[in-house]
Amino acid sequence: MQIPIGRARLGELAAVAKLERRVWKRMAASEERLRRRFRRFPQGLLVARAADGPVGFCAAVLNGRDARDTDVDEDFPAVHVPGGRFYNLFALTVDPVFRRRGIASRLVRRHLRQARRLGCGKVQLIANAYSRPLFEQSGFEVAEPLPGLFADFRDLMPEAALMELVLSGPDPRS
Repeated sequence: MQIPIGRARLGELAAVAKLERRVWKRMAASEERLRRRFRRFPQGLLVARAADGPVGFCAAVLNGRDARDTDVDEDFPAVHVPGGRFYNLFALTVDPVFRRRGIASRLVRRHLRQARRLGCGKVQLIANAYSRPLFEQSGFEVAEPLPGLFADFRDLMPEAALMELVLSGPDPRS
């Protein structure tokens, strides 16, 4: 049975926060931070749901600036900019019990479709050694290794790198 994916609902953000804490431990966003993100860009928070609740999710915001032109250590993902041409993905999370079922790749594909519908020129994210193959299979390429990023979280984010996928046309930075 395939796990359905859809937009998050306000009432399930506590369960999403619990899943994030279980997977990302000390890097996890608080429930309040998730609520702020949800209020800014509700269609940017996609959730995979099993019978007992969320088993995966991925968030996004729109941004008006290329991540390579900002201080990635401080500003990624940027604050949501309605109408921004850059689609920033972050917080891809799948419950370990539900991994290896295609949930993460389906979440990414749904976000890519949404980015195209919104007219974004580029999708950007920060990946680690574990997630990089998934994103490469979706067409992303490493734009810049970030060896100093997440130095205190190497166990959760080894070999961090900025990855990007140009959706169409010329580079939106130009």
